[in-house]
Amino acid sequence: MSMIKRSTPEIGGFPTKLLNDSHMASLVGVGNLYFASGLASFQGGDMAAQLGDIRRQLVALLASEGMTLTNVVATTTYTTDMPALLEHGHVLFEAFSEGHPTSSYIEVKGLAAPELLVRSSF
Repeated sequence: MSMIKRSTPEIGGFPTKLLNDSHMASLVGVGNLYFASGLASFQGGDMAAQLGDIRRQLVALLASEGMTLTNVVATTTYTTDMPALLEHGHVLFEAFSEGHPTSSYIEVKGLAAPELLVRSSF
């Protein structure tokens, strides 16, 4: 039976204390399969800036377990502004130089904080 590994490395997204206090991990692995919880940018800015920060967080999160973007097979991205996501989605996905993961975009009424325009899970 595979061991479950949970981690919440400091990557500059959701405050680590908030995740720990809420009993959430930002990365959970079972064997060699990992799931990343929703990454969001609390740095402010427009859609392109938030997507760029999410990309930076994802790279850091993967690196914490010795992985790269080539290990990502699926993404789900939630947004409060679908036209802006469609216009700027390339900011997140241009980093996947060796093949793109499967992807879903979902428009929602709101996210965890009013300043958030986008949140992605991997």
